[in-house]
Amino acid sequence: MTHQHASPVRDRLSRLARVASDEFADILSEPPRVIGVRLRLYLVDGSFLDVRYPTDDEYSFHWQVEDKLYRINNAPHHPGPTFPRHVHMGTEENIVPDEITSPSAGPEENLKLVMNWIRKQIGDKTGTIRRRQMREASESTDRLRESSKTPGWSGVAEIRKWRDRDQRSKS
Repeated sequence: MTHQHASPVRDRLSRLARVASDEFADILSEPPRVIGVRLRLYLVDGSFLDVRYPTDDEYSFHWQVEDKLYRINNAPHHPGPTFPRHVHMGTEENIVPDEITSPSAGPEENLKLVMNWIRKQIGDKTGTIRRRQMREASESTDRLRESSKTPGWSGVAEIRKWRDRDQRSKS
């Protein structure tokens, strides 16, 4: 890629990063990153999505989930009913028609279509992760309560004390 094309690509990827942050924060584990000519999105299930969009009409969405890959792209090398659009479903060799993106959609809309598809795929995992996080927070609070040397210690009471002290110091 020549230098003259780098700026429009980075601008496009920056717009896509904003869409991801604004509309998919619930499944992002970190802020989006533009790395060279791709956008990387880290997801709450430990997977990541690399988005390449060199022009408004060419794209590749590479979702890596442990040892499985899901690549949605429109490189014209696999014939099929949605040619040139296709999906590498789970492996490089398993090629299926692309029913996820739309040939008439622009970059932002196709990112939304892919991210909504991913959201559905990891939905159950996300709920499990959040339940585990809540359980761990609860267990941590219980351990604090048990290790406290003050009988009847309450995290709520401590927070209220700090809040009241801060309000008094401001007045």
